[in-house]
Amino acid sequence: MLEPLLYFGGTILATAVVAVLLCHYRTAHHKRISYGTLIASSMIANLGVFLGLGIYEEGWHIFTPEAWTGGKGGLGSALVVLTVITLFCLLPALGVAVYYQSRSKRDETHLGERPGCRQGRDRVSVGNRTPLPRPA
Repeated sequence: MLEPLLYFGGTILATAVVAVLLCHYRTAHHKRISYGTLIASSMIANLGVFLGLGIYEEGWHIFTPEAWTGGKGGLGSALVVLTVITLFCLLPALGVAVYYQSRSKRDETHLGERPGCRQGRDRVSVGNRTPLPRPA
C-alpha cells in the first residue's frame, strides 16, 4: 500500500515540524514542554502522513472496509506499523524538545535580572520588561 521508505522519511520530517510548532507554542505561552507534547507531535505527524500518503496512493477508497481486508495482514498489520513508526518518531521530537528546553532556560537566565538592581531581587518579565512581583 504505502512505500516504506517514503512513509518512514515523511513521518520523521513531519514529526520534527509538528514538534517545533508545538514546542514553540508552549514556550511562547510560558508553559513547560512535557512528554505529552512529544507523544502528541509523533501521533499527529504519523496519522497525517499515513492518511496523506494513503489518500495519495489509494484515493478515497482507503476509507472503505474493502481497502483494509485484502493485502498483507489488513488492519492489524497497519496498526502495528503505525505503532512502531510512532515509537521511532519520538526520537526527533525528543531532540526538538531538549533544544527548546535549553533555549528557554538560557533566555530565562539572560533576561531574568536587571543589571544594577539591588541584590538581584527586581525581576523582569521577558515580554514587556515590566517588573514582576517580588517573591515572598
